[in-house]
Amino acid sequence: MTEKEKLLLAQMQVGNILELLKGNEYESMLINKMVSVYYELNRQITNLNVKKGETSGQLEEVSTKPV
Repeated sequence: MTEKEKLLLAQMQVGNILELLKGNEYESMLINKMVSVYYELNRQITNLNVKKGETSGQLEEVSTKPV
């Protein structure tokens, strides 16, 4: 498994956690923490793409937008 695949899977898992937190009593606090992790993973994926000279969107394999 490549580093990019690992990051994409991690980002997808964070997206799933964000979905599961909907309706939680402490949703806003938890989501604030998870969104920063989500975007850090996105930043790392983008950096990998720049290093490899990829010009297409960094998330072409999976859609992992936070909710």
